[in-house]
Amino acid sequence: MKVIISAGGTGGHIYPALAIINKIKEIEPNSQFLYIGTHNRMEKDIVPKLGIPFKSIEIYGFNCRNLFKNFKVLSSMLKSRKKCRKIIT
Repeated sequence: MKVIISAGGTGGHIYPALAIINKIKEIEPNSQFLYIGTHNRMEKDIVPKLGIPFKSIEIYGFNCRNLFKNFKVLSSMLKSRKKCRKIIT
């Protein structure tokens, strides 16, 4: 089985995602995994150290204080969507 996992860039998201990977490995030991995460958060360091293939995307959260920064967010979302489609196919 091939599995793609993606989660937010904090430990509160990464470690539950890793727990899911470990559980799937118990059930389907021959499974292959790919973790897609942000280019500048914790997962870029944690996931590869565990031997899990990792692909990064450039993505940011919305900015409520400075709405003009959200143009960068929207642009990065479109680019990341395109990159994810390329990774999946």
